[in-house]
Amino acid sequence: MAQGDSRAAQVYESIGVYLAHSLAYYHELYQFRHVLLLGRVMSGKGGDLLLERCKQVLADEYPQVAKAINLALPDEKFRRVGQSAAAASLPEIPS
Repeated sequence: MAQGDSRAAQVYESIGVYLAHSLAYYHELYQFRHVLLLGRVMSGKGGDLLLERCKQVLADEYPQVAKAINLALPDEKFRRVGQSAAAASLPEIPS
């Protein structure tokens, strides 16, 4: 993506479409209002493209969901390591 490869841009756009449909489905089940988007895939130009496409699909196909949820992005550094930090902070569930 950093070198301007259009194939990479298509991959990020596809991920954004899948994310939008997934969020709409999960919103129907859980009625959440806030989504914190983490992971290296959300960083850089690719992450910006992914998020833009996700918001576009939500607005076009699920306008009620688009109005009901808040997609949040932390700063660039936390995005890259956020998944591991979130996983490390999960409580242990006794078996």
